[in-house]
Amino acid sequence: MSQYKIKPLSLLIASALAFTPLAQAIVTDVGNGEVVNNTEVDYGDELNINSGGESNDTVVNNGGLETVLVGGNANNTIIQSGGTQLVDGTATGSVLNGAAKQVISDGGVSHGTQVGSYGMQTVHNGGSANGTVLNGGFQTVNSGGVANNTVVNSGSQTVDAGGLAENSTLNITGGQVVYGTANNTVINGGGMTINMNGVANDAMHYSGAVVINAGGTANSTFSQGDTVYVSGGTNNDNKLSGYAYENISDDGVSNGSVLTDSAIQTIVSGTSRNAELNGSSTLQNIMNGSSAIGTKVNDGLQRIYSGGHATGTIVNGGQQHVYGTITDTTLNAGKSLLFSGSRAEGYTEVNSDAALVIYTNAVAEDITLNGGTLQVAALSGSSSGQPSAQVEKLTMDGGLVQFNTGYTYGYAQLNIGELNGNGNIWFETSLADKAGSFVTIGHGSGSFGVIVQDSGKEIADHTDLTLNLINDQGGDIDFALQSARGGSTRAVDGGAYMYVLKQETGKNGMDGNVWYLGAMTDEEGGDSGNGGGDGDNGSNGGSNGGGNLVTTPSTDAILSLANAGLNIMRGEMDGLRAARQSQSRDRQHGEGSVWGHYLGKKSAAETSNGAAYKLYQNGMELGGDVVTDLGNSQLVTGGFVSLTGNNVKHARGGTSSVDSYGLGAYATWYDNSGFYLDGTLKANRLESQLSARMTNGDMTSGKWHQYGLSTALEAGYTFTPMNNLSVTPFARMTGTTINDANVKLNNGMTAKTGKARSLTAEAGGRVASNFSLGNTALRPYLSISVEQELAHSNEAVINDVNRFKNHQNGTSGKYGAGITVSPAKDVTLYGELNYRQGSYVEDPVQGMAGIRISF
Repeated sequence: MSQYKIKPLSLLIASALAFTPLAQAIVTDVGNGEVVNNTEVDYGDELNINSGGESNDTVVNNGGLETVLVGGNANNTIIQSGGTQLVDGTATGSVLNGAAKQVISDGGVSHGTQVGSYGMQTVHNGGSANGTVLNGGFQTVNSGGVANNTVVNSGSQTVDAGGLAENSTLNITGGQVVYGTANNTVINGGGMTINMNGVANDAMHYSGAVVINAGGTANSTFSQGDTVYVSGGTNNDNKLSGYAYENISDDGVSNGSVLTDSAIQTIVSGTSRNAELNGSSTLQNIMNGSSAIGTKVNDGLQRIYSGGHATGTIVNGGQQHVYGTITDTTLNAGKSLLFSGSRAEGYTEVNSDAALVIYTNAVAEDITLNGGTLQVAALSGSSSGQPSAQVEKLTMDGGLVQFNTGYTYGYAQLNIGELNGNGNIWFETSLADKAGSFVTIGHGSGSFGVIVQDSGKEIADHTDLTLNLINDQGGDIDFALQSARGGSTRAVDGGAYMYVLKQETGKNGMDGNVWYLGAMTDEEGGDSGNGGGDGDNGSNGGSNGGGNLVTTPSTDAILSLANAGLNIMRGEMDGLRAARQSQSRDRQHGEGSVWGHYLGKKSAAETSNGAAYKLYQNGMELGGDVVTDLGNSQLVTGGFVSLTGNNVKHARGGTSSVDSYGLGAYATWYDNSGFYLDGTLKANRLESQLSARMTNGDMTSGKWHQYGLSTALEAGYTFTPMNNLSVTPFARMTGTTINDANVKLNNGMTAKTGKARSLTAEAGGRVASNFSLGNTALRPYLSISVEQELAHSNEAVINDVNRFKNHQNGTSGKYGAGITVSPAKDVTLYGELNYRQGSYVEDPVQGMAGIRISF
């Protein structure tokens, strides 16, 4: 090691006489094999570590210089503010405080340098810095320089053109500015800026910002939680997850970005190519003046704003919201929504499990439905004055055009320039308001189904029971009604009546064929409402045609239940009558009895308006009575309760139920001459629950309750022409009334059942025989009678405007057989079976079986 002093030049040798000596600079050389420890290098001093030399724990103060030459080593040098370390050899563990400098030249290497605030590490061509930590300082990697594993907690790493940074980590407020190349940067905070000609490869981006300016390129960045700004640069194969956000502006380009979780890509004024959305909360925003090409939406949302453009989008799931323009779009699943003012140019292919929603005032050039759905939505609740949705060409291979969508706010109109193929069109209509969706077709070919949702509401204008649906101006397309379940149907429900699809040329002044819903009549093939027209009977024009209008299944169901209560109460009264016949005339004064029996019947009924049903009745009656002796006669008085469950099976589908609860009293006067007089009074509560199948296969339902009152008076005379044989002719009057009930079904239908009334006159006779088997007395009997229903003013009102006669006025024949068995003095078993046949009703079987105990 050598030291020497250099005296400054002087103009005069006399300067030696000066009172103050000049400062001296100390230059220290550390040669091969020499080691210096704990040296301080002060202002103007130099410490040169030559090849083979070594310095440890050197402190370089302000103005001092440590030069580590090729082959030299400096360990743990502290460079204070204003000090400099030049590295051509190897520097390990250097610490830069304040505005200190470390310069790494060709062949120089630094390891583990720590750079504090305002410190500067510069890596020149051929130099390398390994494991540098920046805590407020700066690292500049010049062309040809390399920085490995730099950690930037605060401060900045700048990679100049031609420079290389490998495996940098940016923490807290650390920054990286790239003009050269940065590989495998980890960004935990702060940010990375990629400028002209800069390239960043395989960055891991967790927080902080990445900015890619014009001319800059990022490849295979993984962003998990913060923002990537593509400001005129290029971002390739970026993977965004978590809440990562990619913003593309200033004509920036993003290629192959993959978005998962809740990641967002916004294209402000640039281009996105081949992006992929894979998370349900992912979002791609395409703003005015920007474009997205080849986006694949597997989940999440692509939103194209007005002035934005998406080309070649493939939607496999999720949604696409279009306010601007889309071109050549394929929908395999999920939905695309064309909002008002938007355009779908080129082709739009809608495959199975996918839907395209087009709002009024939107335009689509060429749509192909391969089993998919085109949904048409309105802007407001009013159809008048709304612009139409426009489809220039629509080709259907199956699939559905649907107006009744969750996106609609009213009745939309659709204009189709050309329609070809086959499929279904599902209309949104309100026959009650005489309003609905409407399709205008320029020309085309094919066969299409028309689906109209059934409704219980009534059409408003009873002078014209029609509703226009389609205007086929070319006149070459066939339409037929279809059910919502996919099958063919002849009619749809529209309040009280059924409607069929009809066709008329020039209807209401329109060109070509007009297809419309018109009320169905029995002359058009209606068979009690079980069918309607098939869509090709346009001869009736805009009128309702001739013949009687055909009622809907909902109408028939209400009319059936309005009548069934009379049938139910009749069955209960017949059961009581059979129990009364089981009692003996030989009972003594004060003798009492209790009785109970099961009753049931099956009844096939039809009302005067044609509403048919089958009634299945099952129940029980319990009662008791007492005998009062009046000398030459007896009086039997008693009371009873009844409980029956009744199923009403409607002829046109569905099964309703009526639960009946009754309470009554009776009295019978027996004269010793054989004459008798019998009277009954009974009150009922009827709880009805309607369940009927509409024409489209859906069910409608409603609940209500009513109260009824029945009374009967019978007179007869019993005589005995021979031993053990008796004959009883009789006459009977029975009256029943049930109060009016207000009914509302869940399909919108309303009704008033009207006061149901029945008044029957019956005349007939019974023949009975008495004999014994041991100690058991048996009394079999046969009965026959004719019954006339006298009431014919029953009327029900449907939807406040349609009145229907709802009676069963006519004649019936009734035939019965029964038996009483007394195995003991105080016990009687009894049973009876009846058959009834009339104009409107047939009871194939009606019976009861019970027991009476006397005391």
